[in-house]
This record gives sequence, structure tokens and C-alpha cells, in this order.
Amino acid sequence: MSRRLALLLASLVIIIIVSVTLWVGTPRLEEVSPADQAVDVAPETSLRLSFSRRMQAESVQERLSISPRVGGSFSWEGNELVFTPDTAWQARTPASQQPLPQI
Repeated sequence: MSRRLALLLASLVIIIIVSVTLWVGTPRLEEVSPADQAVDVAPETSLRLSFSRRMQAESVQERLSISPRVGGSFSWEGNELVFTPDTAWQARTPASQQPLPQI
């Protein structure tokens, strides 16, 4: 096997290992409940964000944006953030959440 081919194969293996490590290590938002822009959601429903792995609680909570703005409390159940509003969600008002990109 030539030296160039060996170097090329070694580089390819390193690139694959780094790519897999980054893909597995990057947290992902896997599920939101109720879904963004959902309708007919019960007023007392909590917002639930499920992540692919445990997150830094303060970081996520600081970066989460809920519209229309509503006060409430946060709790964590494993990899899931639960936001419970202080008051009922407004009827017939679309709501959305936006965790900022660098969670």
C-alpha cells in the first residue's frame, strides 16, 4: 500500500470519527408538546420540551422565548423541560416557543 493511500485512509477515518462524535454529542430538541402553533390546547396545559440528552437548566431557561409572553415556572424531568404557566393560556391565541440556536 502506498504511503499516500495510507495517509488518505487515515484521514478519512479521522474525519468519520470526528463527524460521528460531533453528531452524537450535539444536543437536539426532539419533541415539543403541545406542538408549535397548536390549536384547541387546554388552558392549563404545560409546555414540554424533550431534548436528546441532559441540558444545562439555566442555559435553556434563559434562552427560551415564549410568545405571547407569559409568566410561569420551570421544572425538569430528566431530559425534559416543563414550563407551567402561572395563568391559563389565552384562548384562540396562537402561541409559539423558540429555544435559541445555541442551547
